[in-house]
Amino acid sequence: MVLVSTDTFLAKVTEFYAEAQGSKGSVAVSCKSVPVAKVNNKAQQKILKLTVEDGEHVLLFRACKYGNNKHKKKYSTVVTAMNHASFHASLSQIVKTKVDVPAKGAVGKSTKRVVAKVKKTTE
Repeated sequence: MVLVSTDTFLAKVTEFYAEAQGSKGSVAVSCKSVPVAKVNNKAQQKILKLTVEDGEHVLLFRACKYGNNKHKKKYSTVVTAMNHASFHASLSQIVKTKVDVPAKGAVGKSTKRVVAKVKKTTE
């Protein structure tokens, strides 16, 4: 799994979607809340500086493209709670997404999941 910036992540998801339209493949996008300490390492610091204002938890988005079982591509990115709405809006423009939000809905107290399925359409 390669950790990338949000802009690169959105570009890769767009690329996955385009590849899946033309061949037998599927794309899965998932999201989960993780503690900042888990992703706050040197590689992450080069991409996004996480501060105290960002909270104790961040959202880890993962995108996987499944193909012929030999080539599985994976990318991930970290999104803060404050940037989640704008990031999700950008992501939903690329693929049709469904958000399952439990009753609590607070970041860090419950898990948010995004399930994205790429359907072959002629749009």
